[in-house]
Amino acid sequence: MSEADSAICKKKRKSEWSNMPYDLLSNIANRLELIDFTSFHHVCKNWCYATEPLLEAKFCGCDPWFLLYGEGSRCSMLNNNAKVYTTEIPELDGATCLASNGGWLLVFCDGSLFFFCPFSRAKIQLPNCPITISYDCIAAFSSAPTSQDCIVAVLKRNFLKLELHTLCRGDDIWVKHEFYPVDHTLFPIKRCALFIEGEFIYGDDRLVFIVDAANTKQWSERGLRDMQYGDNDESVLKCSLRNLFSKKSEKERKHRSMNLKRKLGFGDSDSLSIRGTQYDAKNMLWSDCIPGTKVPVSRYLQGVWVLPRYHKNQEQRR
Repeated sequence: MSEADSAICKKKRKSEWSNMPYDLLSNIANRLELIDFTSFHHVCKNWCYATEPLLEAKFCGCDPWFLLYGEGSRCSMLNNNAKVYTTEIPELDGATCLASNGGWLLVFCDGSLFFFCPFSRAKIQLPNCPITISYDCIAAFSSAPTSQDCIVAVLKRNFLKLELHTLCRGDDIWVKHEFYPVDHTLFPIKRCALFIEGEFIYGDDRLVFIVDAANTKQWSERGLRDMQYGDNDESVLKCSLRNLFSKKSEKERKHRSMNLKRKLGFGDSDSLSIRGTQYDAKNMLWSDCIPGTKVPVSRYLQGVWVLPRYHKNQEQRR
């Protein structure tokens, strides 16, 4: 067989696979696990159309997965059944995830900020990045970047003060506010960042920093102990925060962290920095750091909790 005939045969076989009946494609896709389903969905246009009706059902109701990155574009995903998938995600090569909410990641890389969905590879670029390095930064966003009311809030420590940079959807200019905390030694805040009832909440082991999203000049500091055992004001915000910072939540966080290294097959000399995620007003997976227990540390890796969701790339720029 000539090279020309061989090429024709390959093209014909490819066409036959692409034109498989929709019912058969749907039946096959419905039996696949999430990561395999996502790959199946991206094979070609026909396979994409055939599996489109299954997307919502496949991704609905799943608890957060753990995404490990920090070794070039090679990443690992740990699902709820402790199964580890290895995949290539070039967008996370040299990047740092600053926030995670609803299946979207807020990512800093090479002087730029963008929203990214690791399951669909949807990406939304943010204009005029207000930071140059990700160190001492923590962020939160109020809703999905495709929502009209989305606000991004990046908190950065700058010597004895805190800088809060906010951006509303559709704007090109970030608004900057400076705060001088009572006790600057308690910062930077690294444990959690979330949005509840119109407030951006940044929390650490001893202190909670609260900023009003509607008026970012209004802010307050609360001791963690006061938040847990304080007065009986049962406002929605206080109740939510008490639940999030309860002893039970703390135990759940530590339990998850201890098991992560074992499930991922890490050694004692590996160090792991984790970014948490908010998946509703009552549930938060905390950020954490699991240091290596042996010296020298062989690997410094990063990870982020993310809800498995499939977000389409509805727009390229906010």
